[in-house]
Amino acid sequence: MVLITTGGIPQHYEFIEELSKFRQIIFVMPGAGPVMKRVENLIILPHRSDFYHPDLVNAADAVIGKVGYSTLSEIYHGGVPFGYVARSNYRESESMVEFIKKQMPAIAVKESEFSDGKWTAKLADLLDLAPLKHNISNGAEQISRFIEDLLS
Repeated sequence: MVLITTGGIPQHYEFIEELSKFRQIIFVMPGAGPVMKRVENLIILPHRSDFYHPDLVNAADAVIGKVGYSTLSEIYHGGVPFGYVARSNYRESESMVEFIKKQMPAIAVKESEFSDGKWTAKLADLLDLAPLKHNISNGAEQISRFIEDLLS
């Protein structure tokens, strides 16, 4: 499953027809339509769906999307390969891209490639990247152990 995301911003994708060529892959697209629907190998979700975005990221084999703080954080912690689109009009993009290059399994996708669907030529390479396994403590587990220690 490949998650295509623009960080929850409603989006019209020009490349939807191109995705039908990859029948063996399910594409999940939050914000791509007004209601949830499935059309062949596409699952289109509304901007505000019942699906928790980090859960979608963790369920994905790869994510294609624009670089932004929350999306980057979710993908990094999920360890999922990232086809990242650096936004030319986003001043923080440069530092986030440097982080991605050093810390994540990722492939760069130009804004023009994302818009017109030419990023699909990189899809096999992206899916071949190994997910990243973190040895980072989970904050929720840490606080639950702390509270348990206080109570016992």
